[in-house]
Amino acid sequence: MAAAVVAATLSRRRRDEEKDQDLELALSGMFEDPQTFQSRMASVESVLEDLKSKSLFGPTDGSLKESESKIHALLERVQQRIDRSTRYRKLAGTSLFFLAFVLLVFAQRDSQ
Repeated sequence: MAAAVVAATLSRRRRDEEKDQDLELALSGMFEDPQTFQSRMASVESVLEDLKSKSLFGPTDGSLKESESKIHALLERVQQRIDRSTRYRKLAGTSLFFLAFVLLVFAQRDSQ
């Protein structure tokens, strides 16, 4: 029984060591030389700065202000349409009320 426990413990240690070696091998392949990584990051940063200076990543200040003014103009037009619709609805409701009132007054006068 003791031999089985010793054998199981040794095989477990051997498997753990093999897993550790495989993991170290995989990690060593993933990492690169720090100088190479730093030079690569510097080149990527310079490319991003060049693209940013050419304004490919976003609108310029002038176009941003222009688009904001267009948005405000469109919002103002929408608000005007909403107000006009509300006024027409109130006018239609008031007209229907007076029409029904007049009809009821004449119908009541005719019935007496």
